[in-house]
Amino acid sequence: MKALFDTNVIIDYIEKRGAFTEDSTRLFDLCRSGFIDGFITAQSVSDTNYILRKKFTVEELKNVLYFVCNTLEVVSITKWHVLDALSDEKVKDLEDGFIMKCSEDNMFDYIISRDRDGFVKSRVPVITPKDFLSMVRT
Repeated sequence: MKALFDTNVIIDYIEKRGAFTEDSTRLFDLCRSGFIDGFITAQSVSDTNYILRKKFTVEELKNVLYFVCNTLEVVSITKWHVLDALSDEKVKDLEDGFIMKCSEDNMFDYIISRDRDGFVKSRVPVITPKDFLSMVRT
């Protein structure tokens, strides 16, 4: 099973954000064990770095992002994904649009995100971390 992780799930994991910590940690454990194939876009790595740059030292952030990128496969957002998202009137949030177009092109089984509203027109099913974990029951 191939799942693309939205940026918010990555930030939940790195920041250990309260109620979301357990689910994001379990998702990473499933990827590390090979139970699921987890993916992240290169754009999400950059966005995560930008969002968390004031909360961690450069070295801490580089180390944790290195771990993330070794646990998940990194996929590129292409010019086609960008142009497709920009020309799609249903796309309101460009970051979500890029992730949605990339996930469709790569034929992922799921987008895992806490922001389901950002992907209402996605052809790839969007599922919250909690619902995904309930579905796979590991």
